[in-house]
Amino acid sequence: KVVGTLREFRHSIADQLPAIAVMDLNLPDGRAAEVLTQPPEAGPFPILMMTSYGNEQVAVTAIKAGALDYVVKSPEAFADMPHTIARVLHEWNLLQERKRAEAALEFKNIILSTQQETSIDGILVVDENGEIISFNRRFIDLWGVPFDAVESKSDEQVLQSVMDKLANPEEFIGELEHLYEDRDETSRDEIALKDGRTFDRYSAPMLGPDGKYYGRVWYFRDITEKKKLEAQLLRTQRLESVGRLASGIAHDLNNILAPMLMAPPLLRKAVQDPELRSLLDLIETNAQRGSDIIKQLLTFGRGVEGERVPVQLRALVLDMAGIIRETFPKNITVRRETPPETWPVKGDATQLHQILMNLCVNARDAMPKGGTLTLKLKNHELDEPFARMTPGARPGRYVCLSVTDTGQGIAPEHLDKIYDPFFTTKELGEGTGLGLATVLGIVQSHDGFIQVHSQPRCGTQFKVYLPASETAEGQPANQTDQLLPQGHGELVLMVDDEESVRQVT
Repeated sequence: KVVGTLREFRHSIADQLPAIAVMDLNLPDGRAAEVLTQPPEAGPFPILMMTSYGNEQVAVTAIKAGALDYVVKSPEAFADMPHTIARVLHEWNLLQERKRAEAALEFKNIILSTQQETSIDGILVVDENGEIISFNRRFIDLWGVPFDAVESKSDEQVLQSVMDKLANPEEFIGELEHLYEDRDETSRDEIALKDGRTFDRYSAPMLGPDGKYYGRVWYFRDITEKKKLEAQLLRTQRLESVGRLASGIAHDLNNILAPMLMAPPLLRKAVQDPELRSLLDLIETNAQRGSDIIKQLLTFGRGVEGERVPVQLRALVLDMAGIIRETFPKNITVRRETPPETWPVKGDATQLHQILMNLCVNARDAMPKGGTLTLKLKNHELDEPFARMTPGARPGRYVCLSVTDTGQGIAPEHLDKIYDPFFTTKELGEGTGLGLATVLGIVQSHDGFIQVHSQPRCGTQFKVYLPASETAEGQPANQTDQLLPQGHGELVLMVDDEESVRQVT
């Protein structure tokens, strides 16, 4: 197709895009270079410039602007035009393939860069000599890499940032030396930091298709919360197993202790010797003590159910504050925060009182030189994200009962054992190790959960979350005992598999 002006050229390519355009440099209504500075909207195509003798410099300028080649008008050039066009088209195809390859490479680089910068892992890439090639923002955040190290990619500063935060830097150095000797090896382990965090570390070599070693990539992921959840799950499973065992033991012990508790009142009527009566009292007291321990075991192991009624925890806390002031050492100050708008909870008042009593006694024992014991109530609306991250929690309304002391605190290595039955750090004879196990059993039987925050020499805080009752008003925490019913000559049939229990009954 042949046209004579720029206007006709633009109109022609609007109808059909040519495979190549051979254009004279000077046209009646303008210069062909305008096509290069204002490319057509229809799309790119190769342009071959034609110029007269003496205009080569102008043609070279046009090539720099985007023309693929030029020819000087001559019989020889026109005769060789088919070969020239074929060569230009071949160069154009090569150029387009290169542009497509460059675009694809740029797209891959954008994907890799986006993946690296949005990754939840800290990524560090080093070359075959161990020198840093790149690292992402997450790596900077995890390790606290200084800004000047980010700018310069200083190997020494980055390595120093890592070493300063590791709990066991010697092990990490040993791992580096091992991987340097065995470059093809992948490696994965967990590393502990001084601030208590735990990282999952993974390292893999960068190998070419021919197996050549080009460097190594490191991945670091903060798994601190994951480790905490795993520890909580294992502790829950352990406590569940111990609870089932405790329930079975408690049943057998009850059968043993029942006649020991029932016999002394009967024998006391027939025994007048003060010394023998004292021995009966001793037997009864210790049997009762064993019975109380069994009740705690049953509460922990089975979550013994009591009557569930709406209870106002404010009354329970007020009652406990009075008991503390009367019975605890005078060097312990009790503070309470019980707002009137505290919601009632649905539960067994006696068991809830037991929760508070056990926590307060533990707080007293943690403050042998005195301190402050704070009892606090607070309403909470727990949302779905909080419930997912907290074992035992469900979304909804809760009342938080917190017991805070300023005592010795709990050692970190003991925190995951405090709810285990019979675990105690107290001296022999000062505690059974069932107090917190009982608290946990009661709380779980009330569909609640418990949290503890403690540091050595900085005190301890227990937070007990109990579901709020839908009933607007709660009953007071104290209960009155009913009079025993009187018989009217009925026959009572006693059935028990323990002969001793049958006899004493």
